[in-house]
Amino acid sequence: MAYYIDLFSPETYQAFKDSDKFISGFRKRQENIAAKMKPGDKLICYVTRLSRWFGILEVKSNYFEDSTPIFMTKEDPFCIRFKVKELVWLNFKNSLPIKEDIIWKNLSFTKNLPKTSQKWTMMVRGSLNKLSDADGKYLERVLFEQNIAKKVYEFDPKLIEKAKIVREKTKKVKERKKIKEPSRKNEFEVSGKEINIKNISDKKLHNEVRDKIKDIGNWLGFTADIEKRVADGSKVDTIWEQTIGNMGRVIYVFEVQTKGSIDSLCMNLLKSLNNNAVQGIVAVSDAKQIEKIRKHASGVQGLKDKLKYWDYIEVLRVWENLEYINISINKLDLVPKGF
Repeated sequence: MAYYIDLFSPETYQAFKDSDKFISGFRKRQENIAAKMKPGDKLICYVTRLSRWFGILEVKSNYFEDSTPIFMTKEDPFCIRFKVKELVWLNFKNSLPIKEDIIWKNLSFTKNLPKTSQKWTMMVRGSLNKLSDADGKYLERVLFEQNIAKKVYEFDPKLIEKAKIVREKTKKVKERKKIKEPSRKNEFEVSGKEINIKNISDKKLHNEVRDKIKDIGNWLGFTADIEKRVADGSKVDTIWEQTIGNMGRVIYVFEVQTKGSIDSLCMNLLKSLNNNAVQGIVAVSDAKQIEKIRKHASGVQGLKDKLKYWDYIEVLRVWENLEYINISINKLDLVPKGF
């Protein structure tokens, strides 16, 4: 028996929870790993953004390929599938935060690191990363114990607000299509030059882009966060932070705009520069809106020469490519388990 990590976002967690929980699916590029898995192997479930362990699924079949849409009406990319059995499934408030001592001090890839480190995140950047037997058995034991104890670990509800929106859509689709299985479909699919962002609300698009900028920063080795106050009167969508030699603390600021006042965006970014650690400011929007922001910023003293621009289509493409790179590298098992 072997143990593998099964990643969920808050959205796919909710979709799976609302289903019969008997099918788990992965992308085609993960087929080589899936081919090594056998009935009886365990999937240890981890939810991103909350950074918590919450469940155990037992593999009940060899993998099979099935592109029949499960959640989406067409082009479901999660065609590498297993039949699974739920053994443990915890609510968010009962799931185990990875930085709690009971977890952090007992896993091979965290116990020798300070909690400020980002090195451990390599293990949870893609589904089907294989856990060591010791780590797998330990997580299995503490998850079964927590399933009984139901200790509460509080969290910021804002981190999962999108899941409520997706859950409502999921129920509507199920009523219309009588769908039982979950999907792990992202809101955005990047394929070559095509990125589908149709029928996405402004708020949902804003939050998705904001969160993906955070992921990109973490992948690049920064300490990244969202909704951070960096100066008086300036709370920004995403920051990347790093300590660089004699330069000390360096912060890069990102503001995502899908709607709203351009003047407010520019003033917020301008105020962020009152923090001497802020070394770069970036406005993120679509190409048309970026031109409007650029024109407005050109008349703002202290901003026009410092403001950079990032099309959110490029953000989504970069995120998708980095996700693929990390999954590919993790397959090589080059990083020691204690790293």
